[in-house]
Amino acid sequence: VHLYFSAVPEDKVPYVNSIGERHRVRQLLQQLPPHDNEVRYCHSLTDEERKELKLFSAQRKREALGRGTVKQLANNQICDG
Repeated sequence: VHLYFSAVPEDKVPYVNSIGERHRVRQLLQQLPPHDNEVRYCHSLTDEERKELKLFSAQRKREALGRGTVKQLANNQICDG
């Protein structure tokens, strides 16, 4: 983790109460807008749509949210996503 963050510009490292933390919050809001995840931000959904959004949100949180892997690559390797 230290090696990863050492490659990130200092103003982008999400230390608590830092510029980097605010940047990370903005990134998350862009990547995962509240209305794509929370029923309370969607005022015109039908009951069925509300149910589907709740199921979708729960599944995404359970299976994908906050997961990732950091791997060190040799200088000549290409990241394949």
